[in-house]
Amino acid sequence: MEFRTTTGEDHLALGDLNFVVRIAQTLRIQMRTGLGFNWLTDSSGADFGFNFTCGADVILVKPLALLSVID
Repeated sequence: MEFRTTTGEDHLALGDLNFVVRIAQTLRIQMRTGLGFNWLTDSSGADFGFNFTCGADVILVKPLALLSVID
């Protein structure tokens, strides 16, 4: 992602990388959890951090599904 200003250029990069494992599964529900690493860099510097992620997929009525993630 790049933003331009009237005085020059400004750069911004955001990203994350998660390692996720499935912890439970039935015919209608799948649950997962994991750890991750996220970063932000711009022309002023950089910041890094770790995160925890948890998610679930629920099949309501095929082909409709409800997906949720907490990061």
